[in-house]
Amino acid sequence: MDNKNSGEVLPNSGLSGGYITTFCVILGRYFFMCVSIYTVNTDYIEFLRSVDSRVLENEKNFGNLRKYVGVLFKINNYDYFVPLSSPKPSDYVYMDGFKTIRHSVVPIYRIIETSEDKINFLGKLKFSSMIPAPPSQLTLLDITSLTEDYKTLIFNQIRHIRKKLTVLQNRHAKVIYNQKKANYANINYLNDTVDFKKLEQAMELFIKKDIITDKKLSLTETAAASADMNENNGQSSQSFNPQD
Repeated sequence: MDNKNSGEVLPNSGLSGGYITTFCVILGRYFFMCVSIYTVNTDYIEFLRSVDSRVLENEKNFGNLRKYVGVLFKINNYDYFVPLSSPKPSDYVYMDGFKTIRHSVVPIYRIIETSEDKINFLGKLKFSSMIPAPPSQLTLLDITSLTEDYKTLIFNQIRHIRKKLTVLQNRHAKVIYNQKKANYANINYLNDTVDFKKLEQAMELFIKKDIITDKKLSLTETAAASADMNENNGQSSQSFNPQD
């Protein structure tokens, strides 16, 4: 069977408990586009928040840490993590006495599915809060401990996002990124949008610090291992410089 341009959804490594956390769509015979749900390391988020307080923080409820989840978009050669959020009262407006879901705008894309006469508001993507994130600080969402309702919600969110990838990339992610970088003064929502340039610089600094820390740990471990080896061999204690 030839699957070329079939748009078939393929399971990736995110299969857990019968649910797929990664979707791939076939765009050609040898090309796939995938969408996955991730969480971000809390230490990394706090590091970015020290640069820009508008960065969303992982919620702490009753002493437990609840990490927010999101998806990745490639922008300016960076992987940007876009947070997924649940519907809030502010997402609705009353029109002629009826409660209505607000339309999507550049900084916020509302995930809405319609079936027959039913409208399902599944959540929203907050592009105004997207952050650059290195692979070392991302973790694929483990859904094994989630409730069945939440698993179903995640499943439906990914399926919708996959179908709208091009629109989300070109009309939301790239647009708000370029608007913020250009520093347009007459666009109000940019005041609540994180500073992408500062966060990219912070990410590069974080990566460098991470590499330096790893090197120091490696040197310390090498020195400790050598000392243990000398002790086990009954050798006299000698000074050891791991940089030699």
